[in-house]
Amino acid sequence: MWNPGSTNENCTNAFGDGWFLERNTNSDVVKTMFADAVKSLTGKSTVRDSWDALFRYFNQRHGKGNVGYRDGEKIFIRTNQVSAGSGTYDASTFEIRNQSRYGMAETSPHVVLATLRQLVNECGVRQENISVGDPMKHMYKHVYDLWHNEFPNVVYIDSDARLGRTKPVSTAQPVIYYSDRGRVLKSGGTTGTPITSDYFPTVITEASYLITIPAMKAHARAGVTLAGKLHFGSNLRGSATHLHGGLIAPNKVSDTTTMRRGYGLYRVQVDLMGHKDLGEKSVLFLVDALWSGSEANDPPRKFSMSPFNNDWTSSVIVSQDQVALESVCFDFLKAEFTSTNPFGSYPQVVGADDHLLQAADSSYWPSDVRYDPENDGTPLASLGVFEHWNNPTDRQYSRNLRTGNGIELVFISSAPTGVENTVVDLNRSWKLSQNYPNPFNPITHIRYSLGERNAVSLKIFDLRGREVATLVDETQEKGEHLVAWNARTHPSGIYFCRFAAGTHTETKKIILQK
Repeated sequence: MWNPGSTNENCTNAFGDGWFLERNTNSDVVKTMFADAVKSLTGKSTVRDSWDALFRYFNQRHGKGNVGYRDGEKIFIRTNQVSAGSGTYDASTFEIRNQSRYGMAETSPHVVLATLRQLVNECGVRQENISVGDPMKHMYKHVYDLWHNEFPNVVYIDSDARLGRTKPVSTAQPVIYYSDRGRVLKSGGTTGTPITSDYFPTVITEASYLITIPAMKAHARAGVTLAGKLHFGSNLRGSATHLHGGLIAPNKVSDTTTMRRGYGLYRVQVDLMGHKDLGEKSVLFLVDALWSGSEANDPPRKFSMSPFNNDWTSSVIVSQDQVALESVCFDFLKAEFTSTNPFGSYPQVVGADDHLLQAADSSYWPSDVRYDPENDGTPLASLGVFEHWNNPTDRQYSRNLRTGNGIELVFISSAPTGVENTVVDLNRSWKLSQNYPNPFNPITHIRYSLGERNAVSLKIFDLRGREVATLVDETQEKGEHLVAWNARTHPSGIYFCRFAAGTHTETKKIILQK
């Protein structure tokens, strides 16, 4: 979901003009983007129904039956706040200071705010059942204030229990057992004593669900840092140095003597992605690509590639398949950060995607590694689908090309027509927008807006006037709505989408081209 109106293209990111400020990130636009994203992902017409579908799919997949979210279940929203360490904030107020890590790319507080609004306001999850934060880091004042002002009863996780924050508590016993069994991971990265396990914070182990929200960034040690790498901060050691040995460049690419290029090597991200309390507990993976970065400790960078065209990436990317999601984000990062990019080319290192290959298919595991992060004797099954797009211009995967059952990348632009950074209030109008894409094959997205609560009908007709699909037939609230039509079973041709709400009717011609 891409909307350049979500970010201020003139943001300098200098002290006092950080990307995270309201004048630089439009929370109303982000709210709409995330709503459109979850509705597109699930094919539902409302946010509430979309989350119900997400929870039901997750619970069925984990043997809990066809049930949605139940009152009392705990949700932990895992964020990336890597800059919030020693020396970056005022200890008495948690205000961010003017220092070298000011304005680093990390999880946008506005994306988390949109998530909280959906869970609490639209899905009815009680605030006290939601926790949010980065267990190894602090929570800046501007982040806390943005969330707490609207949701005072949410539990805000911080490595310090002051000023309304809650300090994470460690489990009594180790929870994760790294599958290299001490052969690769060392206390000092590539040197020191072997590391075989870690404790987790109970806010993770006691949660029924995680919502994982990493920022989209390249990485000097890992090539890229996304959902898997995010969990380097899910232990309570205060540092993740002991996990660096499981990456492609344990001491960064500048140290060629410790490089672990290539494929078929132990990759610690697989253990993290496959652990029952981390990747496998995530009901939704949401990559925050509003302000994507060139490295974990760098500020956001404007992307030269289309459709960003030397502007911020201004996107959110969602999936319930963590491997597929990371594969897509990897392709974007690799296409942008090449040898000609002045900010680094870390995704180009051979083996930067090795963890994804292994997470998808055990036949690519090292011969001496059996990924079993719970150490219960059961090796990991496939964690998802891995593939690369056909090229950086067309960005087509096997489902897009109809050559396989792998990834399908659905690109949706929710940018309003007219001047960038202008929010169009669709709550005040009745409108059926043109479907996107058009022509399409086989899925298209249809957006419409309601001026008030009303009965809505959205149907598809063929050229002979025969109804071939009913997409919506219910009473809906005012505002903007998005539905998807999968025409996989219908022949190519011209169709008509008819929208009716109260006395308002509107029709659009749509083209299915297989």
